[in-house]
Amino acid sequence: MLAWGSVDVTPPAMRTAFVHAVGVNARGAALVEATTHVGDNPRQRAFVWQNGRVRILTYGGAGFVDAVAINAKGDVIGDARNEGILWRGTKPTALGPFEPMAINASDEVVGDGDAGGFLWRNGALTDLPGLGGNETHAWLIDDRGDVAGVSALPSGVDHAVLWPSGSTTPTDLGSVGGLDSSVDAMNASGTIVGFASDHIGNSRIALEWKNGRLIDLGRFGAQGAQAVAVNGRGDVLVQTHTAAGNPKGIRLVRGGTTIVVAAPRSGYAVATGLDDLGDVLGYLQRHGRRSFVWRNGKTTLLPTTDAKQPPWGGPSAIANGYAVGDEYVTAAGRSTSHAVLWQR
Repeated sequence: MLAWGSVDVTPPAMRTAFVHAVGVNARGAALVEATTHVGDNPRQRAFVWQNGRVRILTYGGAGFVDAVAINAKGDVIGDARNEGILWRGTKPTALGPFEPMAINASDEVVGDGDAGGFLWRNGALTDLPGLGGNETHAWLIDDRGDVAGVSALPSGVDHAVLWPSGSTTPTDLGSVGGLDSSVDAMNASGTIVGFASDHIGNSRIALEWKNGRLIDLGRFGAQGAQAVAVNGRGDVLVQTHTAAGNPKGIRLVRGGTTIVVAAPRSGYAVATGLDDLGDVLGYLQRHGRRSFVWRNGKTTLLPTTDAKQPPWGGPSAIANGYAVGDEYVTAAGRSTSHAVLWQR
């Protein structure tokens, strides 16, 4: 396995800010935001770092820009001034009064507003009706234009829901054991993963929806489990939990076989990403925190930019040979965070 190197992608002018890596694409474009405070008022800037160049994302002088996601082309969604924004390059496009949650390769955007879930496509904003209850959320979109989220039934139970591409008619994806169900991730071809739980999120059971079928993946021998990511070849990343709902270990379901990625006897491991190469991104929390990448049975600790020992921040996202995360540092006499890009 090739070694991973690290680069601090925090611009010099932002090195005393709290800088957080939000996402990365397969071209190594890192989406980052930097937060500072002026009195009691937080100010936040968002930017894309790629090959040493920084592209600042602005919207009409807004003092707080929230970055959400970056797609394969490098286009970014976020919000500013209570509007969803799409940036192509540095040019912002206002999408409407909703909070963007996901973007696909065709710049179709889904998100949440006061009235429920929305889809923005080719300049038009479409309301996505739910399952008859009082709350609906649109959180995921694949490259075909299928949208997934969560909607309440008239009974008050929440179910995972799908709006097929080109349709505003919701499909109830169901649940198991009379529990709520929710979605966490969706791959380019429409496989959805998530979990079932009681109405306050406890007793989680990992779920997968594939080719119109609900699959109960179970709890993997733990008190709870949640499917948190799925890649293009159908691998499913699972986070296991303790009885109290805290993270414990990591499993990968590949071709119907369960692989143990991390099962720490002390401390815990947290899964934060899975890419199409089968790389699992996460961190180990024991005496401090260390970010790692797992691939085909081998765990590689990711390097820190100054080669010092933990504790450190944590990883955020991974995409085919690139990963991003945060690293705790001291700047101007106080503790803060810088954004880091790891590259294999």
